[in-house]
Amino acid sequence: MAQNILPFASKPLPNEILSSWLVRIAKNHFLEPRKFSSVFFKDKYFWTLDVDKSISGSYLDKLVQSTSVRDLDINDLTLKSFIPYLDVKFSTDQSRTWFNRIQRTKGRISSFSYLYCPNCLRTDPEPYLRKEWRIYLSTTCFKCECFLRENCPYCKNPIQHFNHNSHQLDKRFDYIKFCAVCKKDISDVEMVMAPPSYISNQKYIYELLYKGYNTSFSYSHLYFEGLYQIFQSCLAPQNIQINSALINQYVLPEFQIKKMIEIPLNRRTIILNLCIDLTMNWPKNLLDFCKENQIRYFEFIRRKRDYPYWYFSEIRKNLFLGNPTKKIGNRYQKI
Repeated sequence: MAQNILPFASKPLPNEILSSWLVRIAKNHFLEPRKFSSVFFKDKYFWTLDVDKSISGSYLDKLVQSTSVRDLDINDLTLKSFIPYLDVKFSTDQSRTWFNRIQRTKGRISSFSYLYCPNCLRTDPEPYLRKEWRIYLSTTCFKCECFLRENCPYCKNPIQHFNHNSHQLDKRFDYIKFCAVCKKDISDVEMVMAPPSYISNQKYIYELLYKGYNTSFSYSHLYFEGLYQIFQSCLAPQNIQINSALINQYVLPEFQIKKMIEIPLNRRTIILNLCIDLTMNWPKNLLDFCKENQIRYFEFIRRKRDYPYWYFSEIRKNLFLGNPTKKIGNRYQKI
C-alpha cells in the first residue's frame, strides 16, 4: 500500500460494476471501503460521489498502475461504458436518465440505486454486483428468472455496500452480501419468480444493450430514445387516458409521478414491461393499445423534442392525417 501497489487486488468479475470491485479489493486488504479509499486514493470523500458514474480519470489511472487490469477493462466497469448504447447524457437534468440515481441523506444512501438478485449473490463463488443492476431498465434476473430486489429484506434499507463501518475478521462476512446497516445476509430471502414475458423482455433489453443494434430499430440508442418517450408519456399526469389504462388494465393504484426515481420498483417493473411490449411488432401493438383504451396518438409526442425516425414517423402517419404540414418551430404541431 505504501508504494501504491495493491498486492491482493483481484480481477474484475464478468459484468461487475466498479464500486463492487473496489469494495472487494478493500476486503482483500482487510480494510473498510472508506478506509481503503482514504489510504489508496488519499480522498476521504471518495464515496460521496457516484463513483460508478463519475469517477475521476486520475483515480482510474492509479488503479491501472496499481493492478494488473488494463485501462480499457477498468473503464468497462463504469456506467459510462453504456453511453454509446443508451445515449444517456450526464447533465444536470437528473430526471432524464436510464441510470438509478444515488441520493444521500445524512451520509447514507436514501434512494434504491443498487438492485440485486438474491440467488446470484447466494450462488456466486465470490458475491459481486453486476453493472446491469444499476440500469433503470433492469427489473428481473433472466438467469435465475426472478425479480430483482432493491433493499435489505430485514431492515428495508437501500443497498450500500461501501458504507460498512466495522470490518469483520470472520471470513464468512462479506461487504457485498451483507447489509451495511443491520449486518444480515441480504441473499437469505426467497426468490420471487417473474412471468416469462418479463424475462423475455429483459433478455431483449440486454441483447440491445450489448450488441448495439437490431434489425427493427437500427442502433440501440435510437430504440432506447423512443422507449424513453413512451415511458415518459405513461407518467405524464396530463395523459389521462394512458393513466386510466394503467390503473384499470394493469391493476395499478392511482399515482402521480413527476420523476422516474420516485417510482417504486414493483410499479416500475409493470410500466416498463408495458412500454417494451408496445414497441414489439412495431407499430401494431402501440396502435392497438391506443384504440382499445381510446388514447389519442399525440399523447405519445407531447414533449417538444426531436424523436427517432422509427418512432416519430409512425406516430405522425397515424396522427397528422389531413394536416401533416402544420409546424411549430422545426417540429410538427399536434392537432
